[in-house]
Amino acid sequence: MSDYVERVFSISINPLGVAGSTAFSVQYVEDVCDVGDDNGAMLGNFGGSATQTHYPYGLDCLVYDAFATTSRKVELTPPTAITATWSIYSVHSTNGEWKDYVNGALMYSDSDNTYDNSIGGDDTTLYIGKQTGLGNFSLKGKVAEVIVYNRVLTTPERQQVEAYLNSKYEIY
Repeated sequence: MSDYVERVFSISINPLGVAGSTAFSVQYVEDVCDVGDDNGAMLGNFGGSATQTHYPYGLDCLVYDAFATTSRKVELTPPTAITATWSIYSVHSTNGEWKDYVNGALMYSDSDNTYDNSIGGDDTTLYIGKQTGLGNFSLKGKVAEVIVYNRVLTTPERQQVEAYLNSKYEIY
C-alpha cells in the first residue's frame, strides 16, 4: 500500500496568456506504470480540453497532456525515465505549435495545435497536482517548483529556465 496523501494547490487567477503559454515543473513521480494505476496531472484544467491529463498514465508509462490546447496529446513516450526520479518537465502551446520536453529533451511536437487559454472541464479551478473533468486524478508524487509564463518562450529562453532549474535541483 502506498503512503500517498493527496496535496493539491489551486489557483484562482488564470496565468495563461492570450496567444500562448509556457510552463515548467520539477516533480518526482512515483512508479505508477502498471495497468490500471492512473496518475493525475501536474497542471490540471489548464486549457479547454475536456479529456484528462496524466503524467504518466498507468499504461506503459506514457504521458497524456492537454496543457493549453483543445485536444489532448496522447501516448507520449518520454525520452528519459520519469518515474521514481526527479525530472524537469516543460511544455508550451500556441496556435500551430505544441511541444513538451523532459530534462531538456523533446518528447513531443504538434504543428497542428489549437491554443486554448480557458479553464477545462466542468470545474472552473486550475490545479497543481490534480485534474478534474472525466474523473478526479491527483498526481502521485512530489512537486518542487512550477513556473508558468503567459507567453511562449523562445528556445534560448526555455533552455535558460531549464538550466536554472537543473542547477537549482541537480536533476541531470
